[in-house]
Amino acid sequence: MPDWKQKLRDALYGIEFYDAALHPHAAGELHRYLIFQQEPTTYLLKLALEAVLGTRLPQRDKKLWVADLVFRGRLWQIDDWKGASWTLYGPPRAETDKEQLLRKLAAAARIVERVMDTEAGVRAGEFALLNQFMRIANYYSYLRQDAEALLTLTIGDEPPRELGITHTPGGGTVIAQEMTAVNNYWEKWQRADAAAAGAVIFFFGLMEIFFDACFALGDRKGINYQEFHRKDWGERFKFVMDVSTKPAADIYANLLQVKDRYRNVFAHASPTFMVLHPLLGWIPAERQRLNEPQMNPMFAFDAKEIQATFALFDQAMQLFEQHDKTWAATLYAKTPLAIPLEPQQVASLMKHATSPETFQQEIDRRIEWMDYYINGGA
Repeated sequence: MPDWKQKLRDALYGIEFYDAALHPHAAGELHRYLIFQQEPTTYLLKLALEAVLGTRLPQRDKKLWVADLVFRGRLWQIDDWKGASWTLYGPPRAETDKEQLLRKLAAAARIVERVMDTEAGVRAGEFALLNQFMRIANYYSYLRQDAEALLTLTIGDEPPRELGITHTPGGGTVIAQEMTAVNNYWEKWQRADAAAAGAVIFFFGLMEIFFDACFALGDRKGINYQEFHRKDWGERFKFVMDVSTKPAADIYANLLQVKDRYRNVFAHASPTFMVLHPLLGWIPAERQRLNEPQMNPMFAFDAKEIQATFALFDQAMQLFEQHDKTWAATLYAKTPLAIPLEPQQVASLMKHATSPETFQQEIDRRIEWMDYYINGGA
């Protein structure tokens, strides 16, 4: 027996797996002590318990795994929720036993963690990338919808609100009013402008995912993922997409402008360099930057800019969706499936990419299997 497994058994000493025939008096009322627990992580607990049990833990009622344990002669239960957290049930009024059980489980998880060399897998390229596309796309879509409200924004007809009347020493009258319609107009513009700024940042996040998928599933040109990811945004774009001809060349150039003018400004607070002119004071070093977002104290976008920016984003999406070198990776990137880097896993996936229809069928099959696994076969 490996030394770590003996240490694991020692750490879990006093804990048995429940068997109705062997523990006829253990079962009883169960009280929920903990829920949504993430320390130790659920997969470490699963590995520790399975290493001692010698077999896989069962799934039950949409639980990824369930462990029925006997500790101090009474039944305890741990179950997993979709690989994200775990819940602990046990006999009522057993706080002391609960704390001792948790210490044993935590010690076992630490032992498993020490023997898991995850860094070796990363160094060898035997890893996959957690796919964030669906989350980021949801943020982008939500903010874009709010930003596009600026396209139809008009000053309403709300009447001014009277704030008060004052009289001047000369007998005149001053009526103070709040311009309700104008104020509402500027407030809505401000909301749309802020949403547009967020949408820009998230769109470039979506492009990052496309780049990763295209690299993982396409021609890696003799470099590994770490080397690819050290390249800047523009270099990664050109690595996975030929930009020597139209429309890719124009889309690429325009995206670089948007990235410099908006994404870098909003995400990195990139400065504009100013020089002191003897007559005009501080002016931008480059005249074409006069209207950039950081130069406008109120808004970065007007309706024309929003419309043009999102039209460009749609063109870029369509480019990756239709290009013969990137369509499969783009289609795959738009799923919740992890993006594989290990060559054999990539090969088993890409052999189905003979057409969009057959590739979509394989993607659907894998999503269905993932859903079946996460939801415990329900």
